[in-house]
Amino acid sequence: MKILLIDDDVIFHILITEVLKPSGHEIFLSSGPHEGITMFEDIMPDLVLLDVHMPEMSGCEVAPVLKEIAKEYDKFVPIIFFTSSNDDHELVMCLDLGGDDLISKPFNENLLEVKLRAWERNSKLINENKMPHPPGLSSCKNSNVSEEELHDLMMPMNKL
Repeated sequence: MKILLIDDDVIFHILITEVLKPSGHEIFLSSGPHEGITMFEDIMPDLVLLDVHMPEMSGCEVAPVLKEIAKEYDKFVPIIFFTSSNDDHELVMCLDLGGDDLISKPFNENLLEVKLRAWERNSKLINENKMPHPPGLSSCKNSNVSEEELHDLMMPMNKL
């Protein structure tokens, strides 16, 4: 999975890379919100890990921008906030503004891995359901196949 980490803490970059690389994830590191927004559009990741507290722009401000970009590409990209905050109001606001999940700092490696797998499954289902469905019988209305020919084609199925 392509994962974009947007966090101003270089030590956290190293930690996340050490934890997630062995699982086969491709990790992209951004040291700030503006760089993160640019990288998001360039790589269109499968998931974003986003720090709540950063200079210049908070993660709560970045999330709706990322969601809007993903929407332009008709893609759902989950955003998991990393935070050391215990301020429930702030955490609720982050989720309301586009976050999909929260993980507390310091984090539990097992919980992070399980959440990543869960969001990978959910994203796949959500994005697959956005794909146009293959044409069904309803598309035959404008075809040159008559109702009788269609009935004859369907007959072997009806006998099952």
